[in-house]
Amino acid sequence: MTDDEAVARFRKDVETCFGSSCNFCEKDCPVYKVKKDKSYTSRGKNRAILGVLEGKVKPSEELARLFYTCVLCGSCDARCAMENNQRFKEMRRVLVKRGLQRKEHRDLIEAVKGTGDIYGRKIDLARRFGEEGAAPVAAGGGPAPAAPATVIPLYIGCQYKDSAEDVKAVIKVLRACGIEPGIGDEYCCGFVADALGFEEDFKEIKRRNREVVTYNDFITVCPSCTHYFKIEYSLNPKHVLQVVSENLDRLKWKQPRSGRRKLKVTWHDPCDLGRRLKLFEEPRKILEAMGVELVEMRLNRAFSVCCGAGGGILSTDRELAREMAKNRMRQAADTGAEAVITCCPTCELALLRGSLAVGKERGRRQEVLGLYRFMADHLKG
Repeated sequence: MTDDEAVARFRKDVETCFGSSCNFCEKDCPVYKVKKDKSYTSRGKNRAILGVLEGKVKPSEELARLFYTCVLCGSCDARCAMENNQRFKEMRRVLVKRGLQRKEHRDLIEAVKGTGDIYGRKIDLARRFGEEGAAPVAAGGGPAPAAPATVIPLYIGCQYKDSAEDVKAVIKVLRACGIEPGIGDEYCCGFVADALGFEEDFKEIKRRNREVVTYNDFITVCPSCTHYFKIEYSLNPKHVLQVVSENLDRLKWKQPRSGRRKLKVTWHDPCDLGRRLKLFEEPRKILEAMGVELVEMRLNRAFSVCCGAGGGILSTDRELAREMAKNRMRQAADTGAEAVITCCPTCELALLRGSLAVGKERGRRQEVLGLYRFMADHLKG
């Protein structure tokens, strides 16, 4: 399939978008909220695609800037009958083939191909977390000879490899659920290559990953990895929050001391965990079981707003990412919650930066907490 054919298969959709002019995608697009330019909405990008198909728009730096100034959050897909994000990724593939990719993105892909990690690190995970007693996983996915027979592989993911406290928290919570996690070698799931339009590199990364992830049933820590293993590899991963939600009756939580009020929190739905994996109720069930007071932001669940750091934008436009994070934290502040809780490493970092800025605006800063550590800290025993 040629570049033109790959984009042309979406022609009916973009013509429908152009003709309907419903503008639903504009309402809460996080990029549009900052840019105030309709070119950056889903409809604006669809118009650009139609221009390419009609020969009126040529691949250029300007076109690349338009399609890379998108967090691929899926907010427009939640408001539309069509899958807009898939078209935008297809346009990114065309741009990469024409040599119009971002250098920062190419560096990420080269890091993955060189080390199996988006940050170019080589970390012996079994050794690192063996101190926590995590059982090793042998090639093929079963327990290593010295490991218990009931070990379930745990795939940590690039973003969490360097966050030892989060991984330790996950191990602690899974054990409280009666599950022994096993940790072995990992290779990046390839999410970054697919999202940024590096089609051939993505194929290579998938091939190399299949040599490492040879099991079908396993537990994942990162929402993006979970989504990609399900969709692109046809495997059967379970996200940690699914496992915890299924085992809530086994867990005992510390409760506020007598006379003390409950902690008031709001939950931020990460794009991959929520819109793509449909795990909306699991984190809410967990938080309610823990005894906190949960209040919702105006935009939640399928209509949640991106933290502002998705789609590769954190590598190319940190200022835009910061403004989007501030907008999300303003919504969180409007709830009156003392803390925002989420479970995506990118969201945590972006929202933390947003909370610092919004805290200065409003004279009161909200905490940003990761659910894994929050659970581990509140487990009894």
